[in-house]
Amino acid sequence: MKAIITYIHHNCFILKEPSRTLLFDYPDDRFLTPGMREAVTNELRGSKAFIFASHSHQDHFNPQLLNLAKIASQATFILSKDIIKRHPQFGKVENCLIVKPSEAYELEKMGIRTFPSNDLGVAYLIQSNELTVYFGGDLAKWSWDDFTPKERRWMEEHFQKTIETLAKQPIDIAFENTDPRLPNWSGAAEFLHTVKPKLFIPMHTFGDLDSLGRFMKDLGPTESKIFQYRETGEQIGF
Repeated sequence: MKAIITYIHHNCFILKEPSRTLLFDYPDDRFLTPGMREAVTNELRGSKAFIFASHSHQDHFNPQLLNLAKIASQATFILSKDIIKRHPQFGKVENCLIVKPSEAYELEKMGIRTFPSNDLGVAYLIQSNELTVYFGGDLAKWSWDDFTPKERRWMEEHFQKTIETLAKQPIDIAFENTDPRLPNWSGAAEFLHTVKPKLFIPMHTFGDLDSLGRFMKDLGPTESKIFQYRETGEQIGF
């Protein structure tokens, strides 16, 4: 087994490998229950942690993120540049990689490529000798009722371009928005059928976990394995 993925809440997941632990989009305190905090603490304790935040929206970023460094044996932060604009104190943090859209970085034998979000911040493509992992942040096929035709077209074209680029290489694990508020599930089915990751992790549910069953019914056959989690702390191995 190369990795274990733990669901926390919304877009917050932990991916644990033998040599390191990756935490994605730890949200603001108002989204967290004591059980969620405990699950994160248990997974990070004593580990070599890489803490990713895709952008500064409260459901994806916690201003108290630095407290997690005290739990891990070693912590490195990977933060989108828009976070530094709103929270400049993070610009002075040691072991903090500040990333911009459409850039490539090397960090501790990981290749990190950033994609510009069509909302805010970045999406991440993380590559190592062991795994290729995509984390979508708030990049999705957003289709809100108040969009103008021009806005809708731009959102769709941006999303389509991204998934076509991702489809050019094998993706082991993909964390992608599957928003139950939208009839199109924010493009999750198109992502699955185009990118075809080995393991698909739906996210951006705001805790509406019953929606994942509805998504599976709407989706139909797929080549990917899908993590249909039912509670905080639930895990799947890859």
